[in-house]
Amino acid sequence: QRVLFNGDGYSDEWKLEAARRGLPNLVNSVQAFEVLSNENKVAFLLNSGVYRQDELNTRYSVLIERYNMQLKIEFATIVSMVNQYVLPSVIDYRLKIAMLINSTNIVNTNSGRGDSGDGRDGSVGHLKSILNILSNKSADLFEKTNKLDFSVKEFVKTYSHTNPDVFARKINEVLLPLFKETSGLCSELEELVADEHWVLPKYYDMLFLN
Repeated sequence: QRVLFNGDGYSDEWKLEAARRGLPNLVNSVQAFEVLSNENKVAFLLNSGVYRQDELNTRYSVLIERYNMQLKIEFATIVSMVNQYVLPSVIDYRLKIAMLINSTNIVNTNSGRGDSGDGRDGSVGHLKSILNILSNKSADLFEKTNKLDFSVKEFVKTYSHTNPDVFARKINEVLLPLFKETSGLCSELEELVADEHWVLPKYYDMLFLN
């Protein structure tokens, strides 16, 4: 039977093939690290003299500690960036749109045109739609960021020093999904806010320098 698999190792096809062969499907770092603490899976390393048990224990502890530290830094970084740059940029842009809506309403009122609400004839319907989208997404971002910040602090206080293994699992199961949601909202807002109001480099700037 052929051992090599020349297909896409990230595909569902490989997941099914790996399961058929009895191979593990480790989908994150924490699951991979925990292999080192599984006596059955490291027995061949001990029996062949490649590692001693204390060396495996140390390697596992170092990997977990480094993982926890690096992710804490990433979480603190995105919380800081959202609060110092992203939300202020969105608020600044929202203020500009709100002022434009107000000015347009004044002009339309003075000219007797009014706001038809359909985005035509000088109306502000489309501006209100943009403002509403920005308001909703920035509110979601504020909520997600605060939740991430609070959860990180709670887990650090509860698990970081006394049980780093559990802390690593909490990072993977709870904090990383929150982090991805927060990051996703930042990306969506980046696409909505005009360049002149977005103080951070946009993806385009980083990939294709202006």
